[in-house]
Order: sequence, then C-alpha cells, then structure tokens
Amino acid sequence: MVYVYYNVTSQDIAEVYEALIGIGCDGFDLDDAWENLNSKEPNRGLTYSNFRNRESVIVISPTTSAEQFAKTWRHELGHLATHIASAFKLNLEGEEIQYIGDSIVGETWSIAKDMLCECS
Repeated sequence: MVYVYYNVTSQDIAEVYEALIGIGCDGFDLDDAWENLNSKEPNRGLTYSNFRNRESVIVISPTTSAEQFAKTWRHELGHLATHIASAFKLNLEGEEIQYIGDSIVGETWSIAKDMLCECS
C-alpha cells in the first residue's frame, strides 16, 4: 500500500506523521521526517518505505511552480521505484525499474496532472 500526500501544509502534519508511524517509521527516520514536514519550505518531499510490510508514504510539500512540482513528484516517485526494486531484489539498472516507475506515474496521475499545468 502506498499513501501519497500532496501539497502538505502545517495543517496536514499530524495526519502524515501518524501515517508514517502507522507503517513503522521510527527513530532517526521519524525524526528526519518530522524536521522535513515542519520546515515550511516549498519544493520538498519525502518517501519512507517499510520493506517488510510493503507500505510506503510519499509526501510532497507545496511547490512554487508546475515545473517544481514535476521535479519533486518525479524525485519522490524515483525513490519509491527504487524501494520497490530493492525489496524485490530487481536490477536497479534494468528495464523493470523503469516499468515500475511508469506504473507509479499511472497510479498517481489523476491528482498529479492538475498540478502540472500553469494554465490560466
């Protein structure tokens, strides 16, 4: 299961923090996530995966432009694809990781697409 949070603001921190704890994030990783969530800086994200439980949380902060959203989104999806490939001991340089990435884009597209256009 993958939980994705978009445009995370201070109002969302408690929910995201609980989701991270819920999938087993603790210790240094949880402290690092807390700092990231509370930074209030735009164009940031985080991805945490619990390999044993096969659960992940992706967080994307508000971004300053559609381009920055695309960069942050791609960056975090890249982490998730790598986590999945690592969990299944797939070749990180092969085609499979690229197909995993394509699938992740497809699964997150319905919300992400609205943040990729600066159309007026």
